[in-house]
Amino acid sequence: CVQYTCVYILILCVCVVQVWLTLADQYLHSISIDWDKTLRFAFNERSNPDDDSLGIQIVKDLHRTGCSSYSGQEGEQDRVVLKRVLLAYARWNKAVGYCQGFNVLAALILEVTEGNESHALKVMIYLIDKVLPESYFANNLRSLSVDMAVFRDLLRMKLPHLSQHLHLLQKTADREAGGGSVCLSVCLSVCLSVIQTTTSPLTNASV
Repeated sequence: CVQYTCVYILILCVCVVQVWLTLADQYLHSISIDWDKTLRFAFNERSNPDDDSLGIQIVKDLHRTGCSSYSGQEGEQDRVVLKRVLLAYARWNKAVGYCQGFNVLAALILEVTEGNESHALKVMIYLIDKVLPESYFANNLRSLSVDMAVFRDLLRMKLPHLSQHLHLLQKTADREAGGGSVCLSVCLSVCLSVIQTTTSPLTNASV
């Protein structure tokens, strides 16, 4: 039974990756992007003018990603890969650059894509540039803040126990790490997409 469950989970993960990559490929094709050229630019080893300032911002968040594989000395190589993907996206979309919380999103994508940097960048571009509303990650984060306010109210009404648990986690993060609300907001955004497809009360709820 355990073996069948593991095989099912593996097949499901493969399907998720293929769906994400197929949608991402369709989006990139629709805007006439030369992907090989994009990869060479995004992952080049030369230092671009904005790389230093972006790198400082990214490094600050790497240890706060929240995944055990990115913590401690044993997670050093994973953090290197995560930084490369985040810097690659910042090079791709200079208007957005790097936004606090992207590390959580990229770490999740890297886990699903089994550490494939090219696939992870492709999915990030699709999710941030195509799926999310325009200017969702603008400097003032207004759209994200509104989204999270609506989501918190919906979560409190439909799943009060989960809402209370997340509230306690947020208070702990604020106390121990001096913030982290944006990171948690990105996490909640990802959770929302899952909850909507697996929980009928939320799926049918009107906001």
